[in-house]
Amino acid sequence: MKVLKNALKYVHQREYDGGGFTLYEGIPDGKNTYYGLSILNLLVETPNNIGKTIYWLEKLQNSRVFGIYRKFNLLNSLVLLGKEPKIAAKYIQPLSERKEFPNLEIAYLTTIILKLTGHHNLNHISECILKQQNDDGGFNIGGSDIQSTYYAVESLNYIDESLMENKDDISICKFSRTQKNWRVNKI
Repeated sequence: MKVLKNALKYVHQREYDGGGFTLYEGIPDGKNTYYGLSILNLLVETPNNIGKTIYWLEKLQNSRVFGIYRKFNLLNSLVLLGKEPKIAAKYIQPLSERKEFPNLEIAYLTTIILKLTGHHNLNHISECILKQQNDDGGFNIGGSDIQSTYYAVESLNYIDESLMENKDDISICKFSRTQKNWRVNKI
């Protein structure tokens, strides 16, 4: 319990007086706000400055939102606070029209952003992802790796898990909190 209390104390110390979270001191940023809110959510806690954080995030969502990571962090932070995740259509449209992705992480981020903003036709993303599935069930061009496989599986689960091919070849490790051990399950 002491570790959890210390973690909670650390996260609360990162809260910016004007809303959001910082890494050390100074102005808040989207990434640290998303991480801070995620940790508090895992610990079933709320920010001390929740009103100011909501105000800061809503102000951000009504401003220019460039960069896929910034969009992802902003929208997920709003969801964690129970707010509607929205961004101006002009910042989402290019993602909805994208046909290719430099890697599966960007495909994953795009999937989540589009789902959170109410898009349902994500076939263009699933087609791109499925082209990168290998005979071993994993994902990535040039050979499967764990990170790419994670992003691919998460994306396909958000889009439509029935799209996954070679599903029987993919194993997932899950930690059981009640049994306090890892177990491997087929998807």
